[in-house]
Amino acid sequence: MHVTLALVSYIAQWVIMLGALFVVPRNRKPGSATAWLLLIVFQPFVGALLYLMIGNPKLSRRRRAMQRRADELIAERVAEAKEDPATDEFFDPPVPAHCEHIIRLNESLGGMPVCSGNHVELIAEYDMALGRMAAAIDTATTFVHAEFYIIAMDDHTEVFLRALENAVRRGVHVRILVDHMASQGFPRRADMEVRLTNAGIDWHWSLPIRPLTNNWNRPDLRNHRKILVVDEKVAFTGSMNIIASSYLRKKNVRRGMHYVEVIARVTGPVVLELNAVFLNDWFAEGGEPFETNRPGARDLLADWDGPALCQALPSGPGYDTDNNLKLFTALIHAARRRLVITTPYFVPDDSLMTAITSAAQRGVDVVLLTAGVSNQVLVYHAQRS
Repeated sequence: MHVTLALVSYIAQWVIMLGALFVVPRNRKPGSATAWLLLIVFQPFVGALLYLMIGNPKLSRRRRAMQRRADELIAERVAEAKEDPATDEFFDPPVPAHCEHIIRLNESLGGMPVCSGNHVELIAEYDMALGRMAAAIDTATTFVHAEFYIIAMDDHTEVFLRALENAVRRGVHVRILVDHMASQGFPRRADMEVRLTNAGIDWHWSLPIRPLTNNWNRPDLRNHRKILVVDEKVAFTGSMNIIASSYLRKKNVRRGMHYVEVIARVTGPVVLELNAVFLNDWFAEGGEPFETNRPGARDLLADWDGPALCQALPSGPGYDTDNNLKLFTALIHAARRRLVITTPYFVPDDSLMTAITSAAQRGVDVVLLTAGVSNQVLVYHAQRS
């Protein structure tokens, strides 16, 4: 009996290892494929199980199919805007020659064109950004769309949540998406759920983790977007979540540590693109594919008077292509004088590392700013290496 089990185990290990040679490297970066193959060779059963669980860095086929369908709807809207003589100058503007190849790449990846007539204002002070977002919500007459990785209920976010409640009372349709995994563990989470529901806010968890249903999503593939759109007239996007800058962690409060964020307030046609990103995700979470009570682009033309060219490029595990990775790599290779990278998590893959070191070696002034203290232990040590 023991001999038979040992023989079956031996044969199974070889089947797993040989099968991995054909399955693992398919459509995978060499470094990632090598790491998975080494794990499977040294620990065939554990490695195969982990690979089946988290080996694919993309969402399910169903979710990616929904993403492609939403992309088709966006492409239809873009085509309509470009064909409209009144808006053509905004969605097909002249662009600097040195940016043209980047703009074409972005449009190929995300389906949204570069647009002119935008104002962009950067806000770096945390509570000021919350106040500015609340003030924008107070002007809403039709809808408010909010999508954030984390939304928590605390003294600092009260101004934001209260503005949402007041908007609903005025008859504004408020939609919210918030990541299911990221919002776990923060104080008063259950109270916040009840508050949003009782206020009449239309809200959903993004990428919910419900293993006993057919709506299963992996805990490691999350939606990190931070977007607020008000009436397609003003939008906010950046790195900031709706939570106190200490993230309500006792050790942060005790040591006086705060997250440093930046958010952009934008007006102009790029607001339509950010709204399309939200509606794309809303559709994926079971909402209607596109809003029916939206204003037409012609009604917004008078406000499109800014000097900035903008283009939205969504990315994430719902896309079949690595949109942001391709954009960042292309931008770094295009750098000629100065390259500044600011990120709390710096664990680049081979293509990014090659692009960065190549830029430095050809004389570009490369500056990297990353967190001295990290909230992710594994990422911190990988980054330090």
